[in-house]
Amino acid sequence: MGTSFVSIHALFMATIAAVSSYYYYLHVQSQAAEKREQLTLDRLDQIRMLVERLGERLSLLEEQIDREETNFPLQVLGGLEHEYEAILMFLDQLRGSETFRFSRKQLIQQIQDLHLLNVDRLRKKIKNKSL
Repeated sequence: MGTSFVSIHALFMATIAAVSSYYYYLHVQSQAAEKREQLTLDRLDQIRMLVERLGERLSLLEEQIDREETNFPLQVLGGLEHEYEAILMFLDQLRGSETFRFSRKQLIQQIQDLHLLNVDRLRKKIKNKSL
């Protein structure tokens, strides 16, 4: 009878240890997921700042086009458009939580609805000036 109590007690303690390990594993996984999410959101903020800087370069190019101070505006404009397209391709590869997906979608819409439309508008402006 003593051996069965000892074996039951050992089994009980092993079960507690396994459950404890499982919950610790879940906790560690949760922390890792939170850290990955934060890194992804940080990366998205860096991309957002890059898009803002490209927007500033686009505005500067427009001023130079208006004053006719640039030699190859279509090439510069094509380079900016290429950078926007590369950012869009990179954003398509990123995955994350619902919050991240919403922020990513907003940034993609900003690029498509504002910046790429400005690139097209400037391209038409350059072509009209050259005629």
